Amino acid sequence: YMYTFAYLGYLVQEDAKKRGLGKPAVAFWSISVVFFGPIFLPLYLIFRSHAIFAPVEGGRKDKDAYLLCPHCGAENPLSEKICKKCHKHMDYEISAVGKKNCPYCGAMNPVEASRCIACDQVIGYVDDDDEN
Repeated sequence: YMYTFAYLGYLVQEDAKKRGLGKPAVAFWSISVVFFGPIFLPLYLIFRSHAIFAPVEGGRKDKDAYLLCPHCGAENPLSEKICKKCHKHMDYEISAVGKKNCPYCGAMNPVEASRCIACDQVIGYVDDDDEN
């Protein structure tokens, strides 16, 4: 009887790994099935079909799929229309008149800005008329 649940615990462990669960969750489910099999095996079979158990495409999340906000330079998902950081519209058709791109992060800044509003790097010249 114990060997059966030990083997089922191993199968649950392998299945949970394939479904992309983290190490703590894999350990929890496999140990629970080994020691409390009649209770936790049906629970695992029910919960494994939920979205949180679904495998992640390609084994990882796609971190390259984002847009930079033209106002603050924050990363936003491709589908977003409003920036999650500054809450401004991410309209890339904004007129470029009176704006300049930061050479470091690419964020749009007012022409008179001496530092980037997104990364705080120096992007403009400071006028010192006192030298003449």
